Order: sequence, then C-alpha cells, then structure tokens
Amino acid sequence: MENKKAKKDSFIGGYQNLYFGRTIDQQIRNKASGGGIVSTMLISALENRLIDGAIVARMDEEKIGRTRIVVAENRDDVLKAAQSKYIPVPINMILKEIKSRKGEFALVGLPCHIHAIRKLQADGPTWCADKIKFLVGLFCGSSLNSNFVDYILSIFNLKKTDVKELHFRYRRHPTTSSLLIATKDGKRFFLDRADYSWLFYLFAKEACQYCIDHTNEFADISVGDMRPFPTDSPNYRVIEPLQSVIIVRTEKGGELFRNTDNIDFSNYDIQDLIASKLTNMIDKKICSYTRMHLRRRRELPIPEFNQNLMGDYPLSYFKFKICPSKAFTASRYFYELSCLTIINLMQSKNAAKLLSKIPFQLLKTVVRRGYLRFKTRGFYYKINKFISIL
Repeated sequence: MENKKAKKDSFIGGYQNLYFGRTIDQQIRNKASGGGIVSTMLISALENRLIDGAIVARMDEEKIGRTRIVVAENRDDVLKAAQSKYIPVPINMILKEIKSRKGEFALVGLPCHIHAIRKLQADGPTWCADKIKFLVGLFCGSSLNSNFVDYILSIFNLKKTDVKELHFRYRRHPTTSSLLIATKDGKRFFLDRADYSWLFYLFAKEACQYCIDHTNEFADISVGDMRPFPTDSPNYRVIEPLQSVIIVRTEKGGELFRNTDNIDFSNYDIQDLIASKLTNMIDKKICSYTRMHLRRRRELPIPEFNQNLMGDYPLSYFKFKICPSKAFTASRYFYELSCLTIINLMQSKNAAKLLSKIPFQLLKTVVRRGYLRFKTRGFYYKINKFISIL
C-alpha cells in the first residue's frame, strides 16, 4: 500500500514507503546480484520513456579491477551493468557527456555520488537538475581500495595479466552470488561472498569511515540487499534468498517505482530492517562519529553533514534500545582507532603481499571475530515495556 506522507527516521532518513521484493523477470534475475530491482526499474523506465538513458557503472573489460561509467540506452546495456561493484566508481567522468546530450536520465550511485549530484543540482549549473531526473541510490558499507583485487588474485596465485573477467557478485546459483575470476586460458575461480565479505574490514577506503549514510538518504529511491527476518520478530517469516530492500523517499522515487513492471514486493517494517542490518546501522550512524572525533582531534578535515549524533532509539519488537552516547567511551575510542590504523596500513602498496603470507582461514577467523564481537558491543540494552518508535 502506497503512503505519500513523508516519515523521518534517525537510521534511514526521510522516506514515504518501505518494501522488500525481487524481480520476476528471469533474465534479470539470472544476472542480478540480489533482487534485480535496480535493473528492472531502469529497463521499465527506458521502455516506458520516462528516461532517455541511465547512468550506470560497468566493470572495465580492459583494465582489470577498474570500473567505467556509461549511459545505458536499452535493456542489453542495463544488463551489462548489472551486479555490485565494490571498487571506486568515477561518476564525475560522465557529467561532461550528459551536459552535451539531449534528454533526461536516471543516475545510479552510492551515497557519496548522490550527495555530490544533489549539491550540483542545488548550487551548480541548471542542466544538472534539468537532465538528471531520477537518483537511484544503492546501500553502501564502504568501497574497497585497489589492494583488495591484488590480494584476491594472490589467493589463487594469479596476476592481473592472467585475468579476462572479474565479477564481485556473479550469480553462480539461484540462491547465492559469488566472486568470479575468469582467466584468459578458460579457468574459473569462485569465492563465496561469505568467504570474502570480511575483507571489507581490512581494505575499506579510509574516506568511507567518516560517512554516516548507509541507506543513501538523498536518493529518490534507495535499494539494497535484504537480510533474513530476525527470528524474534513478530513479522518473522521465511523468504526466498536474494531479495532487495526498497525505500521510496520522494515523489519522483514513487513515480519511478509505480512505473516499474515485473517485480514482486511486500511492505517491510522499519524495525525489521534496522534489526537485520544492525551492525551496518550502528557503524554508520554511531561509530562514524567516534572516528570523526578522533580525526578532528588530530586537526584533520572532516565532512560536514550538519547532523548531530542521534538520541536513544528503542526497538520495541526486540525488547532493546540502542544508546548512541556510548560512542565516546575510552574502549570505543581504542577500538575505532585500532580499526582506522589497520585500514590505513592496508592502503599501502605492499599490503596485499604482506597479507598473502598469512593463511587465509586464520586471517578470516581473526578478523571476523575481532570485528563482529566488538562493533556493536555496549550500544544496546534490554527494555521491559513496549515503546513505539513510529
């Protein structure tokens, strides 16, 4: 059911409606990393003439481990750009071309991309606001630095010159997606997402550590991976894997979503979304303030979001509340400083070579236990009575 009345939430920002779902177009489903919602929206918008092109990122076929920005003008173009890319995307490289082209466009981007385009639309040349009609935002934890690709290749004793294709979320199986490395001699190497997602804690770009936007709050419509319903949720149900969260934020986002064909979707409760992505939410909306404070004390520049740290946030379904004030304890400062130190070390050119000397499974165990055990510790407490957050 559509609700055009805007709501505001401390974790996900302003929104009108919240859904989860997936495409029912099997060709898109086979290509997508998750629910295929973004590809389906763009294809519908092109076919229904809402837009003349979609600004999207593809993996660069000539430069392994790099991306390039293109304007997709038809279904095939959109499908070639399907799947997640966890490495930097130079969205600014396409703006000069968009300025010279006729028509209206949708742009798909991470929170940092959408922030920049919104600033251009507000304070920049009029063509930017006139030509970029829809902003489709992707959820984001962080982008990875270039050493990530070097490390992944070292696991399989490969060099970039050996590689023909690299995909981060290749649909290997109907219910899973994996990293795929295809070599020039016809070999294929796979790494399940669960076996490499922990590397984000090592190879994240430092700038991403000071971002407070996980769900792309300035987009017209935001889309991200859905996780299973928490088992203690009153809305608990078993759902098909690889679905997407859809946050309709603006009237334009609603227009784009209403004109999308071939999707199956249901209403989604905000408490289920926050509880299922609690680590991401706490990292972006609370721990980032700790990291920014550490950076400010070193008299280094930090981004100005014009937002203060959020207040206590009850999740009544799950009988606990989140207490952001714990972001400034001595133990939290120590933990975040340690993480920042590791991330900075991983920016060096020799990082991949150094890590490759440590057994993969040992490194995975140490990083996952060290990160997940302490990331949310001390931020939430049990409550005994029902408190509505809406």
